[in-house]
Amino acid sequence: MKHLKYILASLTTIISMLAEAQGNITGRVIDEQSQPIPFVNVVLLNRADSAFIMGTVTKDDGTFTIETDRYDRLLKVSSLGYQPEYIQARRGNVGDIQLLPDSQTLGEVVVKGHVPSYRMTTEGIQTNVENTVLSKLGTGEDVLAHVPGITKKDDAFEVFGKGAPLIYINGRLMRDASELDQLKSENIKSVARHYNLALGQSL
Repeated sequence: MKHLKYILASLTTIISMLAEAQGNITGRVIDEQSQPIPFVNVVLLNRADSAFIMGTVTKDDGTFTIETDRYDRLLKVSSLGYQPEYIQARRGNVGDIQLLPDSQTLGEVVVKGHVPSYRMTTEGIQTNVENTVLSKLGTGEDVLAHVPGITKKDDAFEVFGKGAPLIYINGRLMRDASELDQLKSENIKSVARHYNLALGQSL
């Protein structure tokens, strides 16, 4: 029995060391009431110029994992309706990251619209826009900038580290990014971005 306990303890230590060797950064994002926040963008940035390195989105329980071997970086944690939070990135568990409401930017809008809901599909994230604070942002580009898991790079949008997705606005495929500037956010009902993670290509 003692032998078995020793083996189990050794295995646990080895697994922990392997996880650290891979450089995983883990944590959980919570709100002011200590409740987990899903679909929050967690982005690893270069400290020198704030350039995007990689990113992920929190799960339903607010947890996230970023696999990296890059250190001395910053984590930017952001979600619509909350003040962005910047913390020192370090290997292992960074613990709970609390986001506070961003009353300054949503002061008037929050009365007229509620926070958008997100739905995870097998291909990506679908975001409702109609009657939410997203519908008050201005243009289609402003809306897309707040869709979880998407970043803008070289005048184009891409899923974190996975290339350009197919983007559907009101159920219609967006074929040209210039459409976003011409589209008012108040006319958008929903946005969906689709990406085949298994094949590594857009659907």
